[in-house]
Amino acid sequence: MRGFFMKTIFILTDSVDPHVDTVSPLLEDHRVLRVNTDRYGEEWVVEQHDEKLIFVDLQANQAWTHFDSVWLRRNIALSKFRSITGYSPSVNQFLTNQNYTVARGAILGLRCSRMMNPWHVGAYMNSKFNHLYAFKKAGINIPKSLITSDAQKAIAFAENLGKPIALKHVYSDVVIEDNEQSIKYQLTQQLSKKDLHKINPIGPSPMYFQEYVEKKFEYRVTIVGNELFACRIHSQDAKKEGTKHDWRDYDLENTPHYACKLDNFIETKLLSLAHNHGLNYAAIDLVETPTGEFYGLDINPLGQFQWIEDLTGLPISKAIASWLGH
Repeated sequence: MRGFFMKTIFILTDSVDPHVDTVSPLLEDHRVLRVNTDRYGEEWVVEQHDEKLIFVDLQANQAWTHFDSVWLRRNIALSKFRSITGYSPSVNQFLTNQNYTVARGAILGLRCSRMMNPWHVGAYMNSKFNHLYAFKKAGINIPKSLITSDAQKAIAFAENLGKPIALKHVYSDVVIEDNEQSIKYQLTQQLSKKDLHKINPIGPSPMYFQEYVEKKFEYRVTIVGNELFACRIHSQDAKKEGTKHDWRDYDLENTPHYACKLDNFIETKLLSLAHNHGLNYAAIDLVETPTGEFYGLDINPLGQFQWIEDLTGLPISKAIASWLGH
């Protein structure tokens, strides 16, 4: 009878992903195909026979044509895709592009009624342009914000606020220099009125300017289906000044994390936000002000959860496994 309930599950990730490593053992009663994008051609390939899409597990010599549920844990990005070598640079790139296009097309072509999250939903909600709209529509406060590459507009925005601003990049990324010996990662900065000269000039790409919201606590809220897991982050207790502005400037030893229960009206709004936008999984960042108001900052359809689970014991991995195997 055990096999009667067995599901076939597709997981898109890469070969280094502790989140999937934690969830996978919880799926031992099911058949799981883990597709690592940096191992295409080595661990798996894609074929199409007439209208039928086939994922071939090269290690097990097994073809997969049907999945009951899909977890798109990672994006399939060319920068992280397995590169072809052994030919001229131009031929290597051509062949890599061919493999990537086939693999990406196959992922986009997956047909499954139970998907965490559907590709188009993840793409839509991975844009900061849509986060503030989603929060506002759900009835959650948002900071006054501006995305622009015009320094004068940015300065006018800051001056009109008459209070400190948060300076961010539109897209979180790293710059690696000096043969990978120097890694630069731009986190949120707080700028006061006297610091406005630092944003002039901005440069050739837009920047994200936002009203700086004073923090009592920060929250990482993870939604899995209809379940909500809230973690209260005491970022203002950190010894590193940068952590107080952006908890990703980690000072975990001095930054208490606690599992908590949010007020029902906040939980209802967050679940409504996720469901109205087709999100079966979301990691949402909130701020609570000293006066008890909540502000929405970010919605992460591929957000990390492992460190929250490790620090708080919140059973997020178990919830994901349960959702996939349902």
